[in-house]
Amino acid sequence: MKKTIFRLILLMAVYHVSQMTQAGLIAVPKNTLYACDFKYNSNIYLINNATAQVTTLGRINLATACTDLAFVGAKLYGTTFKNFLIVDPKTGKASVNGSYGLGVNDINALAVQPGTNKIFGAGSNRPGRFVAINPTTGRATTLGFYGTYYSSSGDLVFLKNSLYATISDIRKPGMSILAKISLSSGSVGRATPISGIWKAVSNKKVFLKNVYGLSVKNGVIYGAMASGEVIRINPVTAQAVIVGVSKIGITKLTHGGMTISPP
Repeated sequence: MKKTIFRLILLMAVYHVSQMTQAGLIAVPKNTLYACDFKYNSNIYLINNATAQVTTLGRINLATACTDLAFVGAKLYGTTFKNFLIVDPKTGKASVNGSYGLGVNDINALAVQPGTNKIFGAGSNRPGRFVAINPTTGRATTLGFYGTYYSSSGDLVFLKNSLYATISDIRKPGMSILAKISLSSGSVGRATPISGIWKAVSNKKVFLKNVYGLSVKNGVIYGAMASGEVIRINPVTAQAVIVGVSKIGITKLTHGGMTISPP
C-alpha cells in the first residue's frame, strides 16, 4: 500500500513539474553559465563555475551539433556551423531560426555586445570570417576577417567593452590562442593575438588545445575545453587555472560553446 501511494505521489510530482515547465513557470537561473557539448544532437547544460560540475537541461533535438550559445536578454540563441538557432533555456530544445546565407557554413562563435545587443559571430575557416547576425532572420553579414593565418577556434566574449576570442593560427597547430578582436572602423574583425592559452606546470608553460567556449561571470573569463576542463583565463597574460573537469558519471564532456544567463 505504501509503495502504491508513493508511486502515485511521485507520478503527480513529475506531472506537476512537467506542467510547470510547459507553462513557463520554472525560472531561468540567473547569472549562470550555460554550455552545449560539441556532438550530434547536442545537450544543453548548466555549469557550476566553482566546480565545473554540470546539470543537464536536455538535447537540442536537431540532427546537428551546437557550436555556441549566446543570451540576448532572456532569449537564448545558439549556432550550428550553418544555422542560427533559438534555444529554450529551460529544456534545451532548439529550432532553426534561419540560415546564415550562401558561403557562410563555419560559424562556431557567438557574442552579444553589451548595451547594443548586437550579435557577432566568427568562422572556423581561415581567414576567420567575422560577421554580424540578424536575430530575426538569422542572416549573417560579413564585417571583416581575423587575418591571413587565423580562424576562430571556438568563441567570442566581451569584457569591459573589449572583445576577446579564442583563435587558431595555422603556424601554431593545435594551440588555442587568446586574442582581441577589433571593432574599430577600418579594422573591424582583425585579430590581435595576446598569447597561447597556457597553464603553469612545474614552473613551465603548458599550452592548451581546444578551448572551445568562453564566457564572463563576475568580471572573470571562463573557458570550456573539448577535453572537459573548465578554466579561468587571465585576459592580460592568457594564463589559465583549471577549475575542474565536467563529467556525467565517469564520462568527460566535450564542451562546445558557452554563455551566461542575465543577472
